[in-house]
Amino acid sequence: MPYFATRQSKVGFPIFSGEDLAGRIMSCDHFFRLDLTPEESKVRLAVINFEGRALQWFQNWSKYQDQALAIPWVLFLQALEGRFGDRLLGDPMTELLSLEQTGSFSDYHDKFELLLGRVSIPESYAISHFVNGLRPYVQKVVRLFMPQTLVHAYALARLQDMSNVREGYSHNPRKFGGNEFKMATNGPNTSPLLPTPIVPNFKSKRLLTEEEMAERRDKGLCYGCNEKLERGHRCARKILYLLEVDDGFNRDESPDDVEENYEEIEEQDNPLISIHAINGTAPNGFRTMRVTGRVGKRAVNILIDSGSTHNFLDLHLAKKLGLQLTSVRPVMVDVADGNRLECDSMCKSLKWVLRNTTFTTDVLLLPLGNCDMILGVQWLETIGAIHWDFKNLIMEFKLMGKRFVLRGGQNHSKIQSISEKEMNKIITNCPGAQLCCIRVTEDVAPEFLSQENNETDQLVYGDIKEFLESQEKVFAEPTSLPPMRTHNHQIVLINGASPVNGRTYRPTTLQKNFIEQMVVDLLKQEFIQLSCSPFSSPVVLVKKKDGTWRMCIDYRRLNKIIVKDKYPIPLIEELMEELHRAAIFSKIDLRAGYHQIRMRTEDIQKTTFKTHDEHYEFTIMPFGLTNAPATFQSLMNDIFRPYLRKFVLVLFDDILVYSVDATSHLNHLRLVFDKLSEHSLFAKRSKCDFAKEHVGYLGHIISKAGVATDPQEASSYARVACAHRCH
Repeated sequence: MPYFATRQSKVGFPIFSGEDLAGRIMSCDHFFRLDLTPEESKVRLAVINFEGRALQWFQNWSKYQDQALAIPWVLFLQALEGRFGDRLLGDPMTELLSLEQTGSFSDYHDKFELLLGRVSIPESYAISHFVNGLRPYVQKVVRLFMPQTLVHAYALARLQDMSNVREGYSHNPRKFGGNEFKMATNGPNTSPLLPTPIVPNFKSKRLLTEEEMAERRDKGLCYGCNEKLERGHRCARKILYLLEVDDGFNRDESPDDVEENYEEIEEQDNPLISIHAINGTAPNGFRTMRVTGRVGKRAVNILIDSGSTHNFLDLHLAKKLGLQLTSVRPVMVDVADGNRLECDSMCKSLKWVLRNTTFTTDVLLLPLGNCDMILGVQWLETIGAIHWDFKNLIMEFKLMGKRFVLRGGQNHSKIQSISEKEMNKIITNCPGAQLCCIRVTEDVAPEFLSQENNETDQLVYGDIKEFLESQEKVFAEPTSLPPMRTHNHQIVLINGASPVNGRTYRPTTLQKNFIEQMVVDLLKQEFIQLSCSPFSSPVVLVKKKDGTWRMCIDYRRLNKIIVKDKYPIPLIEELMEELHRAAIFSKIDLRAGYHQIRMRTEDIQKTTFKTHDEHYEFTIMPFGLTNAPATFQSLMNDIFRPYLRKFVLVLFDDILVYSVDATSHLNHLRLVFDKLSEHSLFAKRSKCDFAKEHVGYLGHIISKAGVATDPQEASSYARVACAHRCH
């Protein structure tokens, strides 16, 4: 039956006459949810309740629309906003950032909530923007309480604003003097809370000069009156003096004895920097936008933060780069947690580069530590309209005819290691040293390119990211044995060979515990099983770089009696010759590649190894066997044979996908991942790189410009060669 004949709700639909569009849209959304209104009935139901200007507009608008009542609700709202919206088609985020309290608190509160309803930002960001727009005398008090919710921030601001109005404080600071003790009132009918104090009308007496004071000392007279100064004297002129103490210089009236060689910071209130910009962390549900830029030839870690009012640069970095520092009158920078930092220098017209575009900005210098540079509202307001996706950390804006798409990295704090000697020096000489917690997180997949002038390529990179997020099956941990394939590993012994039985190495007690734990894990994965085979190879523990142990099997005696396979293994030089014209690269690293191949059933007994208390045999291909690389390479070649030398290179468990542009690269990745999924092969996401202009592969750096040796690999070879020469 039709919706209008079956609806059960008795709630009346809101009437719209052209006023308060935002409120009416919210009421309609609540009504639709309550009444379970179908999408095709929303426009018709809304038009029924139009009157006045709204009804007249719809009659004219519907003349030029095909099936006006069947238009989607979202498009209908856009048409309404174009006619009755109050700047709703503008950029609400920019308006929210620039919003300040200039009138009453209630007007500011209403305007803030109207803009907040049109953007989607975390509550901690909303609190920061709300407090930052308050009047300075209200803002400072609210910051002292560090509100954690918007409701708390609203209440604190309202109470402080009411308190100032009731007590009659002026919004502009004034100096005390003469007869200026007057109470401000809200209107002619407002009665003060307390009676107005009666202040005696006296003439302020000027201060004595040094000559006059010396003359009175010689005559033995009191400084305040003309009576004789002697023991027990009480001055007849009793005056209450008020001492005003400020935490900085008076910016309006500088002292005569101070040289005027400072740069002025054109800001009425103290600069503000958010707490996460100082300590590099953020509360739950809040992320910052980190990108990489350059100052000269130095790469810098830039934090884009709308919670900070100014641009800041790390003081240590500025000195290290040899930048020209300009002295400024000391200003106190307010931190969002209530602390204050003193800033007395800045860099004028600093040139820095972000994605091949040079920017020029003024930056204040502070010891940041957790990032190199902070771009606050001072920079954000210069780039015009911004589309900022806080959830996916994507910022889009147009500047100088270019479309910029910045993709931020995750919020990882920069941790610097120091020696024990340096730590003791800090503890001894720095009373403000703090004990901090170091959090170790799992590796995450690398980010894609952050900015491109080609808008089509940017859309394709977004499609690649979405495609990879859908490949959970390939990036998952294997939970069962790999399937039986035609390329199961086989062990062919030479004629007349007898089963090998190697002598067990004697492990220590700690090593025995480790071996037992490893055996338990392999049994759970079904990679090994108990064995009664006449073959036996010993277990060897090899220490890794991090100090832990790796369990290996010493198959050297078994390998001597295995018939060697002659399967061709590709040469790295030949592989690199196939990369001409390639511009975009992706590297895929398989997860424990050898363990994704099964052993041939009749050869399982030959893989037997013995520990200090038991015999076990592998059901999957173990490491260390002769012909294991040939088996793995033959499997990979057969799987990717249709794509080899076209857009895929494979050497063992390292797969390289190369393309000439982003669109074809996405198609190539789809084909490769289909093959991996079809043959139940798994990749490790943290070791993969996708859609890169240059990537490390087989000890080389591959890019559009060509192939170069990886500097890290070259240094490793040099250290090994030096060690051999020394021996």
